[in-house]
Amino acid sequence: MNGYPSTRNAAGAALLAFATLASLVTLAGSACRAGPIHAHAFLGMDEYASDQPDVHFPGFVPGVESNGETFATVSYLDPILSGFATAEANPARLVNAGVGGISIFNRLRNEFGSIVASAIWEDSIKVTGKGLPGDLSLRLNFHYTGSIPGTTGEVNPGRFHFRIDSFSGGVAEGLEAWFSNGEVTETRVTSGVDSLVLTPVFVDVSYHLDMRLTVTDLGTTATGEFKDDLFLEYHPPTITGEGGIADPLTFDGVFQSATFLDGSTPESRGYTLTFESGMASPNLVAAVPAPPGLALFAAGAPLLGLCWLRRKARR
Repeated sequence: MNGYPSTRNAAGAALLAFATLASLVTLAGSACRAGPIHAHAFLGMDEYASDQPDVHFPGFVPGVESNGETFATVSYLDPILSGFATAEANPARLVNAGVGGISIFNRLRNEFGSIVASAIWEDSIKVTGKGLPGDLSLRLNFHYTGSIPGTTGEVNPGRFHFRIDSFSGGVAEGLEAWFSNGEVTETRVTSGVDSLVLTPVFVDVSYHLDMRLTVTDLGTTATGEFKDDLFLEYHPPTITGEGGIADPLTFDGVFQSATFLDGSTPESRGYTLTFESGMASPNLVAAVPAPPGLALFAAGAPLLGLCWLRRKARR
């Protein structure tokens, strides 16, 4: 860390302001939330030497993590690896995350970094009304968009990976893909995907999950549980000179609707659809505003960018 006090202090001040803003948004979201929420976020960042996977350079803190009920963020800066990640899963039908970073080539050590962000939203659904059929399923419809980094490192090109999965009753639907050198290198597409645009720099996917409901003997209540999981993994591209900014990997998604398999909504049949988290039925809610997590991500990226541009290679 020698020779970098001013850079690190400036970075610390910027990141402290970013973290404070994140906390304020999180507290505001918690204050207005009604009912329990089963959403949490996890982020982690690590740096290691490829020839010595358990050995870190002196002074390194192995792993930076943040967990939050609905929002989490983590940032890290040293002369070799810089990066940040945000994740959010909240009862306003939103799941989003973003990661970004850069690595400086070091001739003395073969070091690489990885940054991950995960936003997981779990909830229980209840349909109430008279005369519910004994065999009943709901189709949960999701829509995600993502921006894939176009940055290619001079030494290590960088590697990026995302996974979107929705689960219920042992069934999983979603999309997974890997990217490197400006190309899509591998994909996993489930049968629930309804539409997909997948390029080396952009993703737009709509998919559905059919959830089997448990109906009471009286036929007045039907319940089910689901989990929506967004996972991002970012191996920063490595450059040889000082400075440089790598494009971030960002995704945001929305729970669009919950319908019966014939396309009708519970509300159109006179039933009521409720969520344990307190979320309003997506069938009755207008378009979702820009999520606070992405606003924070946009605010934090330029701050870290300034730090990266000022940074010099260690030794």
